[in-house]
Amino acid sequence: DQWKAPAEGEPTVGDDKSWKLLEKTLLAGVQEQRRARRWGIFFKSLTFLYLIAMLFLFTPLMDMERSATKGAGYTALIDVQ
Repeated sequence: DQWKAPAEGEPTVGDDKSWKLLEKTLLAGVQEQRRARRWGIFFKSLTFLYLIAMLFLFTPLMDMERSATKGAGYTALIDVQ
């Protein structure tokens, strides 16, 4: 009878399928977590490299005092009377 409960310890066909489905679902979840972690690491590294590149590009522009004194001394000579 299909409505009768299976005996204790007796594996059923549906039970085996449900365990396989559960295992497949859990493994897919773990795989998705790994992918998400890898993409997170990738984008964090990319952002870090971008910030370092911007720091190296704009640091010489921020040093106004040194760049102002690098010149030849005078830009113009004015005769004051």
